[in-house]
Amino acid sequence: MMRHVAGSKNPRALFLVAIAAIATIGTAVCVVTVLALGPHLPATLHLQQRGVMVFLVTALVSFTSVSGTIDAGLVAIRSSNTILTKNLIGSVAKVAALLLLAGSRSSGLLISYGIGLVLSTLISGAALGSRLEGQIAGFRSFLMLRDHLSFTSVTYVATIMGILPLTVVPLEVLVVRGATETARFAVAFLIVGFLNLIPSTVAQVLFAETSRKGVPLGRQLRKAIRGVYILLVPALIIILAGAPLLLRLFGTEYSITATNCLRVLALSTLFTGGTYLVDSLLIARDRTTAYIL
Repeated sequence: MMRHVAGSKNPRALFLVAIAAIATIGTAVCVVTVLALGPHLPATLHLQQRGVMVFLVTALVSFTSVSGTIDAGLVAIRSSNTILTKNLIGSVAKVAALLLLAGSRSSGLLISYGIGLVLSTLISGAALGSRLEGQIAGFRSFLMLRDHLSFTSVTYVATIMGILPLTVVPLEVLVVRGATETARFAVAFLIVGFLNLIPSTVAQVLFAETSRKGVPLGRQLRKAIRGVYILLVPALIIILAGAPLLLRLFGTEYSITATNCLRVLALSTLFTGGTYLVDSLLIARDRTTAYIL
C-alpha cells in the first residue's frame, strides 16, 4: 500500500483488493497456524486456544493486519493526522472496555482490545476509502494482485526475518525464565518500544515520500536522519538517566532488577534508528534482495 497506492491508476480498487486479500488469505493462514501449531507450543505461552477463542484470536490478528495496511495507505497519501485521531479514539475505547471487563480475565483483555481495534480500523478504513480516487473493485480487479505479488512476497519474507528478534526474544524469556522475570523484562521492553516508535514512524514517512516519482532521495534522507536523532537522542538521555525512577512506577522490585536491562535496550535504539531508514530506502528503490540480506 505505502509503496504503490499513491501512484496507482485506480488506488481505490487497489485498497479494496488488498484489504479483501488480507481478510481472507490472512485469516485462513492464521486459523491453520493456531490449530496446527498451538498444541505443539510451550504451555507457558497460553496459545493452545480452543472453541470460540480460536476465532477471537484469529479475528484480532486479521483486524490488526487490516488496520496496519490502512495506516500505510494513509501515510502514503499524506493523511497521517487521521491515524492520530483514530488511534486516540480506539485507545480510549480499549481502556474504557478494559475497566468494564477486567473481571473476565484473559477473555476480557482480548475483547476490550478487540473493541478498540475494530472501532479504530473502521474509522481509518472509511477515511482512506473516501480520500482515494478510482472505481470500486470488481472481481477482475483482483488480477492486479499479480502485478504486486513479487514485490509483496519478497518484502514479506524480509520483514519476517527483520522482526523475528523483536518477537522471539520476549517469548524465550517467558519460556526460559518464567512469568516473574518476563514481567520485569516486558516493562523495559515496552518503554524502549516508545523510543523505537520515533525511527519507525519517520522511516514510514521516508518510505512513502521516496516511493513517489521525482522526489529527491538525498534531501529526504537528510531530513529523516535529522528528524530521527533530534527526537531520539534527548529521549534516550532521559531514559538512561531516569531508568530507576521510571521503573519504580511499576514497583520497587522493577527498579532494582530491570534498570540495567532498560539501559542496554535503550542504547540499542541508536542503531535501530539507522536500520529503519536503510530498510525504507532499500524497499523504496526496489532493492529487495539487499533488503533481505
